[in-house]
Amino acid sequence: MAIPSKLSLPNRIKLRFGSVFMRVMLRKFAKGAHLQPQIDALHAFGAKRLPPGVNAAMERDVAALREAGSLAGACGVGETFPNFELRDQKGRSVSLDEMLKSGYAVLAFVRGGWCPYCNLELRALHNRLKEMESLGATLAAVSPEVPDREVSFANLSPVAFPVLHDENNRLAKRLRITWQFGEDLKAINGHYGMDIAYQNQDDSMVLPIPAVYVVGRDRRILYAYLKADYTTRLEPQALIDTLTALNKPAPAPRLVAASA
Repeated sequence: MAIPSKLSLPNRIKLRFGSVFMRVMLRKFAKGAHLQPQIDALHAFGAKRLPPGVNAAMERDVAALREAGSLAGACGVGETFPNFELRDQKGRSVSLDEMLKSGYAVLAFVRGGWCPYCNLELRALHNRLKEMESLGATLAAVSPEVPDREVSFANLSPVAFPVLHDENNRLAKRLRITWQFGEDLKAINGHYGMDIAYQNQDDSMVLPIPAVYVVGRDRRILYAYLKADYTTRLEPQALIDTLTALNKPAPAPRLVAASA
């Protein structure tokens, strides 16, 4: 299948309306201190407003992901995070080694700007960025999406941290956190004129699960959130709690007097 270099006129019109609808939804639901209630409210809203066929396709997708739980074989705690050098939304090169200079690297894998759940997650992380930085963490999101699309994070949810372009999911595949989507996702996105092959310049329909990693200076994974269900995301507070715990000094060794 040829990867489209541009969208058809009908899809461009549908996408323009879809992007306006997305902005309205994000303004409506991106409120409050906790992320998951925002996502639950968005999901309930979509269940009432979307056509039955689109809702049915979404529920099948979510059911399959929930059954998968945490992907078997995904890179986890104690393993070495692969080194990388990726471009961010402004074209700047970002490497893991660079991120680790100030302490911990936090990497959040997201699907794309077309995903409202991912937009809510990025906005929630943005709101807690200063706290994470104060704990010695450098944050970046990672997505297979080409960054110059109309429905992109740069346009819908501009954030103060890098959103790295993982072309063809090369980094996500090395971490073994990708999922093969199919006709159901095409049906969901087709409702809005979205073409994932165009959005990512990749027709494989492979996307990352919403994983979050905390990586130490030695590139060892210190924390991994690996739930495959894209309607459930890591709360930023849980991430801050993890970073706080990592910053606590190790207890001093207990001194025991030697017996005579």
